Amino acid sequence: MPVLFYTLFLLFSWSLCTTAGAVTGAFIIELADGFSLQSFHDNAKDLKYTIRHTFDKPGIFVGLSVTLSERDSPSDQEERLASIPGVNTVSQVVQYEVPVEPVKQVSSLDHQVARSLMKRQDDPGNFDFTLAMGGVDKLHEVNIKGNGIKVGFVDTGIDYNHPALGAGYGPGKKIAGGYTFIADDGTLVEGPDPFANCSEAHHATHVAGIVGMEPLEFPEGFPITGVAPEASLYVYRVFSCQSPGNGGRGGTNEMIMKAMMKALDDQVDILSMSLSLNDGQVSPIPKSDPVAGIAQKLHDAGIAVSVAMGNTGSPNAYSHELHTQTLPSELSTVISVGSIANIRFPLVYSNTDSSGAELHYASIWPINRPDGLDVYVIEGDGCDSSAWENAVNFVQANGTLNNTIIVYQTTDSCRPQEAPCCRETAAPPYILAADGNNTNVYNMDYESPLPDRFNDGATKAYTMIPPDSVTLLSNYQAAGGFGNYKLFFSSNNTLHPKQRVGGEPDWFTSYGPIWHTYELKPQISAPGGHILSTFPLPLGGYGIISGTSMATPYIAGCYALVKSRFPTLSVDEILVLLQTTASPVTWPYNEAMLATTAQQGAGLVNAYDAIMAQSRVSPGQLVVSDNNRTTFGVVNFTVENRGDSTQTYTLGHRGAGFINDLLNFMEMVQRPVYGSADFPTPTFDLAPGAATQIFATVIPPAEADAQKRPIFGGYIDIVPATGANLSIPYSGPAFSPFNTDYITYIPADANGERGQPAIYFVNDTNGERFYDIGFVEVNRTAQYGSLLNRIQWTTLWRVDILPANTTIPAHRYGANITVPGDYVYEGSADPLAARLFSYTSYGNLFTRTGLEDPGTRVFPSGSGFTVTDDAGQQRTLGPGDYRWYFSVLRMGGDPGQLGDYDSWLGPIIRFT
Repeated sequence: MPVLFYTLFLLFSWSLCTTAGAVTGAFIIELADGFSLQSFHDNAKDLKYTIRHTFDKPGIFVGLSVTLSERDSPSDQEERLASIPGVNTVSQVVQYEVPVEPVKQVSSLDHQVARSLMKRQDDPGNFDFTLAMGGVDKLHEVNIKGNGIKVGFVDTGIDYNHPALGAGYGPGKKIAGGYTFIADDGTLVEGPDPFANCSEAHHATHVAGIVGMEPLEFPEGFPITGVAPEASLYVYRVFSCQSPGNGGRGGTNEMIMKAMMKALDDQVDILSMSLSLNDGQVSPIPKSDPVAGIAQKLHDAGIAVSVAMGNTGSPNAYSHELHTQTLPSELSTVISVGSIANIRFPLVYSNTDSSGAELHYASIWPINRPDGLDVYVIEGDGCDSSAWENAVNFVQANGTLNNTIIVYQTTDSCRPQEAPCCRETAAPPYILAADGNNTNVYNMDYESPLPDRFNDGATKAYTMIPPDSVTLLSNYQAAGGFGNYKLFFSSNNTLHPKQRVGGEPDWFTSYGPIWHTYELKPQISAPGGHILSTFPLPLGGYGIISGTSMATPYIAGCYALVKSRFPTLSVDEILVLLQTTASPVTWPYNEAMLATTAQQGAGLVNAYDAIMAQSRVSPGQLVVSDNNRTTFGVVNFTVENRGDSTQTYTLGHRGAGFINDLLNFMEMVQRPVYGSADFPTPTFDLAPGAATQIFATVIPPAEADAQKRPIFGGYIDIVPATGANLSIPYSGPAFSPFNTDYITYIPADANGERGQPAIYFVNDTNGERFYDIGFVEVNRTAQYGSLLNRIQWTTLWRVDILPANTTIPAHRYGANITVPGDYVYEGSADPLAARLFSYTSYGNLFTRTGLEDPGTRVFPSGSGFTVTDDAGQQRTLGPGDYRWYFSVLRMGGDPGQLGDYDSWLGPIIRFT
C-alpha cells in the first residue's frame, strides 16, 4: 500500500487560495525573451480571460496580468497558464496594503478653528526635535537639503494642494510628478494625476511631508520641515479611496510593478514604499512574485528602494517576535526600515481645572473653551459599552452634553482608541482618555485616536497621562463629581514633552532576520513613532501617525541628503554609509541592554555623520554563521581613512539582545546574553587615504540551546581617535547550523519511554500502538506510523529502507532494548535495487525536497513498506529484517555526501 503522510502544523505546499490577500483567478504572466503580448494572445486564444494590466518594457518585464473566467483551483489555473508557449513565469496577483497603523492618527481641526489661534505665532516651541534625532538639523544648517534629488512614493493618492507641499503639481513644483493606476472608487485607470484628498489618502500626504514639507507660519500650519525639503517628489498612486479589505482598494502587486516601472522612467533616485504583504517569501506567497524582480532592476539601475519593515510586532515583552518581516521588506535588494519612538510627543497643550491645577492633554489643536467644560467621569472600565451608554444618556438628559467633556479611564488592557463610545447614543463633542498608571512602558506616553475614530469625527478625542490624569480624577472626586468640577481651556502654547520610550525601538516594528539565511532585517531605523506631518486639507492639514511607514520616508530623505552630497555613490555605498554611522539604541524593557539587531538593524540613522565622517567602513552589515563545515564566525571588513592625517583606530564589540525562536513560558523575547569578538589587531593606524582589511572571529554565547534556534547579534565598533564612531551590526544563529542536530532525539528506555524518532505498529486486535525499541516482529501488511521531528531548516529529508544488517554509519541509532539475545538476521527475498550513497538499499519510502520550516512535520504511515528503487519501480517489501534510515540534509550541505546529513538508523523490523 502506498505510504501516507500525516501532516501537522503548516505545510508550504498549501494552495495559494489560502493566501491572505490573493485575488481569486488573477495572475501575472511574464513572457520569455522574444515573445510579444500579441504572441501570447495568439497562443492563448482558447483561454477565456480578461486583461487587467500590460507590461511592455523589454529588459525589465514583458507580460500582462489577467483574470481567468474558468473557476478551476489556483494551482490548475497556474499550470494551464504556464503551459502556454512563450510563458516564462506565472505569479498570483496578491493584495498589498499600507502597514496597519499600530497607534491611531490624530488630525487637526478645520482651518476656521486653526485661523482663530493667532496667539500661537508667538509660541517659542521648537519643532526640530525629530530632525535632530537623525542629525538632519545640522545638515540643514549647512544647506544640505536634498537639492536635485528625486524621491518617489508608491502609496495612496496625495493632496498636493497642501501649502506645505508646494500647493500644486507638476514641473517646478515640490510634487513634481507621478502617476495614478486607480481612481477614487477603485476603477482601474492610468493617468498622470495622483491627486486624492479622501481620508484613505492621508498616508501618502503624510509620508511625502516627512520628506519634503516646508514650514508654515500660524495659522496656516506648523513650523516643521521635512528631512529633504529641496528634493523633488513623485507620487505613484496604487490605492483608491476604498477602505482596506474592500475589493476596489487596489494595491495589488501588478499595480506596484507598474508604479515601480514608472519611477524607473522618471529616473527617481530613491523610491519609498510604505506597504507590505504580511506573508513573507517563506510562506504560501511564491518566490516568483515579480515585485522582487522589479526591485532588483531598480537597484541595478541605481535607484534605491526603501521599504517599511512592517508593524506586526507586539508590545508584550514575552511574545514570539522573530522572523515576522513582511514582503517586500525581506527582499535583499531593498532597504528595510524599522521605527524608533519620537523623542518627544509633538503637540501637548495646557489647561486648568476648577481647583486651580494646571493639567496637560494631547491634541493637534487645542480646545478653545475658556468658559470651561463640565466633567463627567465614567467609573470603572473605560471600554465598558454599557457604562458609556449610561454616561452619555445621563449627561444628555441633564441638557449639558455639548458643554461636557466625558472622561474615561484607560489601562494597559483598554487603550484610548478602543473606547466603545456612543454606538447607540448621541455623539458627545468632547471625550478625554485619562490614562492610568500603566505597567507597560509603551503605554506610558501620550496617544491620540483617529480624528474620525468616534462618530465619524463628530466626537473629538484627547488623552491625558499621569500625573495629570491622576490629579484630574482626584480633584474631580474631591469637588463632588459631575456638576461641581470643570476644565478650562484657554492656552494656545504648544509643549513637546519627552516620551518614556523616546529614542528607543517602537514595539510595532516587525522583527527579522530573514528565515534560515540570517540576513539582517531591518537594516536601519529612523523616527517613526508619533510623527507630525501633513494631512489632506479636508482632514485639517496635519496629523500624527506612528508606524514603520513613517520611518521609511525619513530614511528616504536621509538617502536623498547623502546622494545630493555624493551623487556618484551607488545604492549599496550610500546604505553602508547610513548603516555604519547609525547609533544603536537600548531596549525599553531593559535599558542596560542594546535592543536586538533583529529589531533595530544598524540603529538610529545619523545623516550628519554619514556625510561628514572622515572614516569609512564596509560592509554595512554582517551575518555571523558557518564559514564552512568546520569554521564559524569569521568575518572581515574594510576600514578606510579619508581624512587628512594619520588616524588611530580601536576595535571593540557590543552585544545586543539575544532571542530564542522557541520561547519558554514567560521568557522575555530579548535577553542580555551576548557573544564576544576576537580581534587579532585591536588597535591600528591608517595613513591618509589608506585602507586595510580586518579579520575577526565572533563567538556565540555558550548558554545558547540550538534546539530553540536562537539568534544573537551585536555591533563591531570601529572607533577613530577623532571623528564619528562607526559600527557594523551583525546577526546570526547562536550555534553552528551545519553541525547542530537536525533530528529530535530522545533515548528510549525499558520503562516505557518510546523515544524519538519512533516507529510504531498497530495491534489488529485492540488497535493499540506498540513501539519498536529494538526488535519487533509483525505481519508484512501491518499498519505502521512514525514520529520524525526536525528542529532545523532543511532542503531535503528522506526515509529509506535498508537491510537490518547494513553497515551504513549514522549520527544516532535506534534502541536495541528488545533485541533477542539469540537474534539471527533474516534476509529478504526482495532485490536491493537502490543505493543510498555507497550502501545497498531496498528503496526510498519517503522524500521531501525544497526549503522547509522546522515546524513542517510529515509522519510516514501506511500498511506495508512500499518503496521506490533507483529505476523508479515501486514494490511492497516481503518478509525479512529491515531498518529505517531517516536522514536530514544539513543547511549548506551537499546532497551527495553522507556526512552532510543528520541521520538516524532505526531498530530492527521483522516482517513475516
